[in-house]
Amino acid sequence: MLRLLIVEDEAPILNGLLRHVPWKELGISEVMSAENAEDALRLSGGYPPDLVLTDIRMPGMMGTEMAKALHEVLPECRFIFISGYSDKEYLHTAISLGAVGYIEKPVNVDELSATVRKAVRQIEEQRTAERNTLHALIQSGTGEDTERKNSRLPEVTENSTEGSDSDRILHRDVPGWEHFVMFTIRTDGSPIRNIHAIARNVMDNLRQERLEWPGNAGHEMADQITSRYYAILISLCGSWDRETIEATCEAILSFRNEADRWFISASQEWHEKSRIPKAYQEAIEGLRNLSWKGWNAYTEHGETSCEFRGEIPEEQVRAYYQAVRDSRIHDADALVDDWYQKLAGSHTRMSFRVRNVFDTLGRAALRLLDVPEEEAAEDVSFEEILTIAELRDWVKNETRTVIRSGSAGGGNYLVRDVCRYIDTHLEEKELSLSRLSQVVYLTPAYLSAMFRKNKGITVSQYIANERIAKAKELLRDPQYKLYQIAEMVGYEDAKYFTKLFRRRTGSTPTEYRESL
Repeated sequence: MLRLLIVEDEAPILNGLLRHVPWKELGISEVMSAENAEDALRLSGGYPPDLVLTDIRMPGMMGTEMAKALHEVLPECRFIFISGYSDKEYLHTAISLGAVGYIEKPVNVDELSATVRKAVRQIEEQRTAERNTLHALIQSGTGEDTERKNSRLPEVTENSTEGSDSDRILHRDVPGWEHFVMFTIRTDGSPIRNIHAIARNVMDNLRQERLEWPGNAGHEMADQITSRYYAILISLCGSWDRETIEATCEAILSFRNEADRWFISASQEWHEKSRIPKAYQEAIEGLRNLSWKGWNAYTEHGETSCEFRGEIPEEQVRAYYQAVRDSRIHDADALVDDWYQKLAGSHTRMSFRVRNVFDTLGRAALRLLDVPEEEAAEDVSFEEILTIAELRDWVKNETRTVIRSGSAGGGNYLVRDVCRYIDTHLEEKELSLSRLSQVVYLTPAYLSAMFRKNKGITVSQYIANERIAKAKELLRDPQYKLYQIAEMVGYEDAKYFTKLFRRRTGSTPTEYRESL
């Protein structure tokens, strides 16, 4: 985004320039105008131009004098002078200001367009160099900062400036770094395609709403650091306060598209260019607060997070399971909300243990559906969930999925759960009604009655049937000894296994194998 300021005291010429020059095609996205130098200086105080197209001779302040004043506060601004006179005596001034061109009236649109293109190219080259400067300033401290190495913070992208350039940039005189703050943006993966325009508009907002300083009241730099991380460095000529930092964070968030999710972290105020890497590290570390603050919010330096080292008690998992089973959605939600309040309220950062609390609840709900556990796990990309609020919402969604499915409340899903558990744990010698009742959080008597009603046999009979069926499969493989097969289907005593097998099949295991 490039901003042009046209300064011309003759209305017909000014209107002609505004209407008949294809500014957007030339790379100019915003055009401002002023009828004299004094108005131009006032306008530039709030909306600094990248390029100024100005008449030389105007009532009051001359165009060259205005350009000198602007150049002092906007040293990167480019100038194109126009005049209807033979103003050769002003060429020296124009050259000293780094003027891109000198156009005589009447203005030739083609000549002006060519000069504007040249100016746009110079400005874009300068901005590219500035972006590399930000990369270099951030990277300049990464090689020596052990704390940053150990914290696994994002590295800059591969187009960053090499270390030798970093040293050169750090030690050169870059104006306007008396009071700076680093702002980092963490996105959900949606690219920010206009980060430089955002930084510039935020700077304009500071000049207009928060500051009363004239001219170039600060400086901004911005760029993409990694695929999900962006940095904006803003320096002011006066100290930052909390209100200004908060207003800046809110201004950055205001440029977010409705579907995008951003989180902003601000460093504290710094005063030396050599501390830019430290400011970046501070801002990146603040992004850990995303877990408890949530998306589309911001955090300031000094806000901390803690680590959760516990786990969800088994009785709470049981209570949640029973609430979902009985379609008591209010009770199920209340338990999930309690955990959200506990973790977010204590400013807990994301970790495996935090995810495991909600993962445990989610799996308890999914057990009421006819979905294998490994498939349920694949449906949920927990590594992509970055906030506790998202984990809470996922569990609530699973609750409603189970209840809407119509499975809850009939009892068949419990029997299916028990059968699935039996089929995958046949080798366990402790497999019993008592153990299974713990799996589905029911009393043994209640489970026994429900199982017999649905299957027509007892739990013990079902276990014995499945073990014999599994034994028949194993007997087809000659590499297994009989005592090994007995252990593999849950019988420690091979003799008892042979006796039971003969009772149910009419032949011994050896006779059955020989008949195959």
